[in-house]
Amino acid sequence: MRVMLEKPGTGERKALGVGWNWSFLLFISFLGLPLFLNGLTVWGALVLILWGLDWALPLITPDATATAILVPGAALAGLSVFLGYRGNGMIARRYLARGYQFASPQSAEARQAARRWGLTA
Repeated sequence: MRVMLEKPGTGERKALGVGWNWSFLLFISFLGLPLFLNGLTVWGALVLILWGLDWALPLITPDATATAILVPGAALAGLSVFLGYRGNGMIARRYLARGYQFASPQSAEARQAARRWGLTA
């Protein structure tokens, strides 16, 4: 299901999915690119740091234990699941903070999205 957000002054519209953000779940390991493209730069920077640690830690400390080497990768996988679940709500909050509103706030889709994202429509 998708819900439409609209900026009142310009009429600019953004369609957001409700539910899993599959691009976050599957593709944030590619340098956090989907996060940066959706304006979630802090989360993208966190992914870049974890990604860099995941690749650099075995090179920097070759005698480190396997557990220490696997921690950044496991954190990245956990972050992927978390952002896949919560990502659309984060994007929606960003747009709403910038002045966007639900295009049809009384629709069933808008009410369900607001409930799912923890917003008041």
